Formats: sequence, structure tokens, C-alpha cells
Amino acid sequence: MTYGVWPGEAGVLAPGEQVIATASYALRQADVNAGQVENTATTTGNPPTGDLVADDDIEIIHVDPAPGIELVNTGGLEEGATVVPGDLIEYEFIATNNGNVTLTGATIDDELEGLSEIFYTWPGEAGVLAPGEQVTATANYALTQADIDAGNVHNSATTTGNPPTGDPVDDDDEDVPLPQLPVIDLVKTGTLAGTGVAGDTVNYQFTVTNTGNVTLAGVTITDELAGLSAIVFGEWPGAAGVLAQGEQVTANASYVLTQVASTTSRPPLATRPRATRWRMRTT
Repeated sequence: MTYGVWPGEAGVLAPGEQVIATASYALRQADVNAGQVENTATTTGNPPTGDLVADDDIEIIHVDPAPGIELVNTGGLEEGATVVPGDLIEYEFIATNNGNVTLTGATIDDELEGLSEIFYTWPGEAGVLAPGEQVTATANYALTQADIDAGNVHNSATTTGNPPTGDPVDDDDEDVPLPQLPVIDLVKTGTLAGTGVAGDTVNYQFTVTNTGNVTLAGVTITDELAGLSAIVFGEWPGAAGVLAQGEQVTANASYVLTQVASTTSRPPLATRPRATRWRMRTT
């Protein structure tokens, strides 16, 4: 407490006189959380005779609460991932109390189906964030073939915290692009049935394998050799004309001459297979 200039002797006030004093107070977090500072001051004086006289006054200073919370959601493929089903996307969530009141019950919610449990690293008591504090959390997600075919994993997370009043909410979206590598592989073998004279038959087998990382639709085999029999496919692993990553199908045809074959497919996006190859074996 610092007094100003006394009208006369320090500590003495004649009738009608007054003195002004000043003081300062540093806000505490509890004051901000409460939204106000209530201060009661008392003044006393000794008259020439009789009891001490006193008076007090209450001053309430209102502090506007400004609760806030911010979430940053980042994700990326684990080191060494080749973008096949089962590879992991590793997510990191950082929730920051960017308001001026303490938040309790802070949590991060993510509804991505298949996401692992979220693990938190709190700066202090679990669920509590003082202004400026942040919590870091991590989780992972295993890729599915549908994710790879879509070329992207979209993830939206939400963080909430309970201020003394109100309920701030913030969310953040994260898109993790997945490289699509459509590749199809053809192996063609031929076996001569007979002694090699005119009219003997060469039986051809075609083995088509999806060696990329996206599902291929409209898989076909074409062979321009005139007179070749119809190419007959064996049992498809799923829907006819469709090969998921790693799947293969075989087909057969026959003729008496050697041939050149090629294979084509239609990947799910406007991309083309990177390579085809073939070989023929006669016995």
C-alpha cells in the first residue's frame, strides 16, 4: 500500500480531509477461472476519545473468461511402408489450451473406423490443461485395400475441454495421400503336344498377376495370333475381371504356332499399368 500526500501530518485527518492510497495485485489463474476479483478494504482511525472508528468498501473487478482449445492433427505413413494393406499410418494429435481459463476433462475424439487406442502424454494431471499448456497424443491406423484404391485416407478428429463456463470445441482434418502403383504382370508359357509336325498342338497358359498396390478391374488378355483358339479363363479369385493386389488368374488357349501376347487392364483411376511382360516355353 502506497499513500499519496497527506493533507497534514501523516496518519492524521481533520474533518473533511482525505488521503489517497494505491496498491496493485497480480491476477492469479484462480481469479481468471472465477471470472472476477473481489477485494474488501478497511480503513480505521483513532478519535480523541472513544473507540476506534472504521469503514470498509468492496470492489469487484470482472475478468472476462475466454476459453479456447486448438487441435493439430498430423499423419503419415510409417517408415518403410510400401503402401499395401496392413501398412500403418501414424497419427499425432496436439491439443493446446489457447484461452485464458483452465480446462478440465480435456479429451481427443477420432471416429476413424479401425483407429487404434489414443495414447496421451499430459503436462500434469490427466485431462487438465492450464492456459498455454498442450497435450500430445498418438494413434495408428492400418491401411485397407479400399484406402489404397481411393488414394487417400481422410481423418477428422475433435478435441473438447470443460472451462468454468461453456464448452469450447475445435477439430482438425488430416488427409494422408497414398501413392497408387498400378502394375500388371503376364507370364505366358507354351507346351508342344506331339512331335513337332504340322497339325500338332501348342497349349498355351497365361498367368496374370496384379503386382501393384491397387485393385484392377476389366482385366483381359488379348493375343493377335490368327487362328488361336478362344482364351478361356480359369476361376477368378473374386469377381470376374477383377484382381486385388497380389491376386492372379490363369487362362488357356491352343494353337500350332508360336505367338506374341499382351495383357491389358483398367486400374481404378486414370492411370495405366506400368509394365507387362511375357515369355513362352516349349517342350
